[in-house]
Amino acid sequence: MNEPLATEALPAAPPPKKKSRLQLVAEDLGMEVMEMLEQYATDSVVPGICVRCNAVHDSCEPDAEDCWCDECDAGTVKSILVLAGVI
Repeated sequence: MNEPLATEALPAAPPPKKKSRLQLVAEDLGMEVMEMLEQYATDSVVPGICVRCNAVHDSCEPDAEDCWCDECDAGTVKSILVLAGVI
């Protein structure tokens, strides 16, 4: 006849992997992270991201660590090259 269904709980699915800030910027530009870093490695203006609100900014100096973020009114934008440890 009908056997009772197993009542064992299924293992919980792992939480979704959080994207790095470099991944967020690359995704915004329609690129992969390595492709983005290679493209901007020698440029005088590079993208950046606010480390407070994750707003992507189109233009920062390559060594920027505290550019202004208009979204959260703070000097919290870092360039992709600083985030990647290139500079």
